[in-house]
Amino acid sequence: MRAVVSSQVSEEIKKNLSSLADVFFLPPDETLARPVCCHPDMILSIIGKSAIIPQKYARNNPLFCFFLEKSGYNIIESDTERGSAYPHDVGLNAAVGNGFIICRKNSADASLLREAARL
Repeated sequence: MRAVVSSQVSEEIKKNLSSLADVFFLPPDETLARPVCCHPDMILSIIGKSAIIPQKYARNNPLFCFFLEKSGYNIIESDTERGSAYPHDVGLNAAVGNGFIICRKNSADASLLREAARL
């Protein structure tokens, strides 16, 4: 099993998770506000075999891209402008299921909507 987890979790949680799975602890995304800068749901969206991540984050974190590729995902670098304030911080925050997506369409990242349309 593989997991993507905030690097802001406690050392105890890091240790416990690492014993259960191949874990990648996300470095901060400097474009996001401090309380959410390491939240996986703010940095990454998985749709099928595609992993959508911000272009700048991908370029600054090649090990994360390697982890995703090693996990079998095709990386899509989003060039949608991001920011630290709502709604510019929630573009990748979506729940994706079998044939559906739950998100705020007006705030959703363009890459996310394009991939969701292929479901």
